[in-house]
Amino acid sequence: MQYIKYVLSIAVFSICCSFLFSQPVKIEIYGNQILEKSYIGNGVQWSAYPQFDISEKSWQRVFERTDFMRLNFIRLVLNANEYCKAYPMNGKPVFDFNDARILRVCRILDYCQKKGVDVILGEWGNPRMDGITIADPRWTEIVGGFLDYLVNVKKYTCIKYYNLGNEPNNKDGYVDLWKAGSIVNFENWHTSILNLHNELVKRGLWYGLFSSTPILPMSWWWEYFEDRGMNPYFKGVREISDQMLTAGNGSFEKISVKADSLEAFSIKCGDKLFVYLYNKTKSDIKSDISINETKNTNYRVQSFSTMRREYKDLDKPTYSSSGIGIEGLALNPEDEIVLILTSY
Repeated sequence: MQYIKYVLSIAVFSICCSFLFSQPVKIEIYGNQILEKSYIGNGVQWSAYPQFDISEKSWQRVFERTDFMRLNFIRLVLNANEYCKAYPMNGKPVFDFNDARILRVCRILDYCQKKGVDVILGEWGNPRMDGITIADPRWTEIVGGFLDYLVNVKKYTCIKYYNLGNEPNNKDGYVDLWKAGSIVNFENWHTSILNLHNELVKRGLWYGLFSSTPILPMSWWWEYFEDRGMNPYFKGVREISDQMLTAGNGSFEKISVKADSLEAFSIKCGDKLFVYLYNKTKSDIKSDISINETKNTNYRVQSFSTMRREYKDLDKPTYSSSGIGIEGLALNPEDEIVLILTSY
């Protein structure tokens, strides 16, 4: 009897389906209505083959498969010791962006740049060299230098996000980098994130401003920056930005500058020159500044403290066929200033 009921059920279901699909079915598609606005698309974790290279045939096979997947997003993680060979205490980082592993990273980034794939770049953990720990600001300074190379030299715009450290609340198979399970675990992670924040805010604000097409980052999380005393810093950036816009009426011309061991960027806006100088070392530096501007005019020079928002008149510059010179400019460790040269 149960078997007969089962057969009858199948028969009734089949008749109903036959009737249903024999009738016209109207399907409406609303192309202007997005069902899920936050959907990114297909994404993968894509290693840059740090242990070995793959053949050209294999590279092409990978690209064919990622084309088929129509990727929209990838996570690409590496170790800082792949692009930085040393960073002794009180020294400077020794970068090597031509390391074979970094060339493979760039090959993946080239693909993402061409195909419009967003990238979250990151580090597995601290570089494990020269005594650099998780909370050591040398680590995030190395990261900042690498990002500066990728974004400002290689011109990658596909890098949208950054992930500092993999699974900070977990022990890896080699060594307990983050001290997982202890009270130190969160403090290590917290300090490393703040170090990265300080590094990228400085680089993002001033490096973005001192370009021929200046772009500054935006944020709606102002309480975060206010709690860390960053508001005066933002006001200093705004102050210089306003002066640039007023002097050049929206015109920005990038010019070359040399400053020995200091990081330096220079921009010309109308009759004013602006030079950003940063001592990223742990030692005092006195440097001669050479600006490649040979216009036949004299300049008055002021320095602007980016944090204190204080101006100071400097000695008259020197002039030569190679440009404008400012001699013996001293900067304290991790200090930065903006020079403002006004023609008269």
